[in-house]
Amino acid sequence: MPLRKENYLYIAIGVAVIIASYVLMAIDNNVDGFISLTLCPILLIGAYAWIVYAILYHPKSEGQKNSSSAQEAATAPKAQ
Repeated sequence: MPLRKENYLYIAIGVAVIIASYVLMAIDNNVDGFISLTLCPILLIGAYAWIVYAILYHPKSEGQKNSSSAQEAATAPKAQ
């Protein structure tokens, strides 16, 4: 499976922030208000960037962690 549980969790967080931003924009009745003009667009851009990160995120598996530790130990200078 290309995406793991962590990826779906991160995507869900991003979607929740997007929904919250649109709800905040709808609640704020001022067209020139701080929330609808500044805060929500910043939150939306951040949430969409977070979703892209969540899709591309690939944690190291246990096998990769162990092999990288073994490589570091093998290439480390030995004390005499």
